[in-house]
Amino acid sequence: MSVNKLKYFFAVDTRYVLKKLMILMFPYTHQDWEVRYHRDTPLTPRQDVNAPDLYIPTMAFITYILLAGMALGIQKRFSPEVLGLCASTALVWIIIEVLVMLLSLYLLTVHSDLSTFDLIAYSGYKYVGMIFTVLSGLLFGSDGYYVALVWSSCALMFFIPSS
Repeated sequence: MSVNKLKYFFAVDTRYVLKKLMILMFPYTHQDWEVRYHRDTPLTPRQDVNAPDLYIPTMAFITYILLAGMALGIQKRFSPEVLGLCASTALVWIIIEVLVMLLSLYLLTVHSDLSTFDLIAYSGYKYVGMIFTVLSGLLFGSDGYYVALVWSSCALMFFIPSS
């Protein structure tokens, strides 16, 4: 694993993160989905809002785990073991998801420019919607939860094929 390749996916700034979060939650308003290149190499996420990054999925993953712990604490069901179980389960599912995508690309003999890091980034963007859904459920009850679930699911369904 190249450190320089990994640095590329974390080359973000605050403006990029805010724009990307807006695109993740409101992808219907975004028009230009093309990733920009400079001399056959993609621009860094800081320079191109359409470039995949690992900063948002990593921070969203951590935030989701902490928010799940807070939700369990509000329900008086929190314990450190449950927090660890939630984190390890979420991590195992993202690994399984990426392995299934890699296997599918291999079996279907699809030649793509997507790297494993790209697949991790795209599969990790779902945690943004999950955070929104859990927060809505905590603030507005089950009705808010289901409305947020429908919204974030539709936004993710629109975002992923467009990217």
